[in-house]
Amino acid sequence: MLPGDNITRQMVIENDYDYPYEIFLKAERVTPKEEYDLLEKLHLKINYNDKSIYNGIIIDENVLVDNISLGVINPGENKILIGEVELEGSTIGNEYKNKYGEIKWIFTAVRKETSIKTPYTGDEGILPYVIVAILSLGGIITITIVGRRKKEI
Repeated sequence: MLPGDNITRQMVIENDYDYPYEIFLKAERVTPKEEYDLLEKLHLKINYNDKSIYNGIIIDENVLVDNISLGVINPGENKILIGEVELEGSTIGNEYKNKYGEIKWIFTAVRKETSIKTPYTGDEGILPYVIVAILSLGGIITITIVGRRKKEI
């Protein structure tokens, strides 16, 4: 790249699986930091699904080192990630000539569990049936005892 040049790349992130996934993005420096560090002179813009999620220098000690959530992608859905890198023109001198910088982009997908709730049917469980059974059994025993006493008299 020459001072003032820019490069734009597009990536399609799609979910071909049966579950939704939350996607995270972060960057790691590959080349070591130098006195005249090219990565500190590259300006990066990242747009994801028509929304700006990053606009600044390409990498720093505290920038893009933590996961950025790109949101959840549902099955069959796809999203567009566009990255544009520009080499600053006004602050670049010959000290950056033939410099090289490399970063590694790390995407992480975390499966989101879908909770399927069973519909409410009005059934309160087994407790009401147990109570009715105990009361019925008590009634039968009472009727039987009272019936035997009447026969004895």
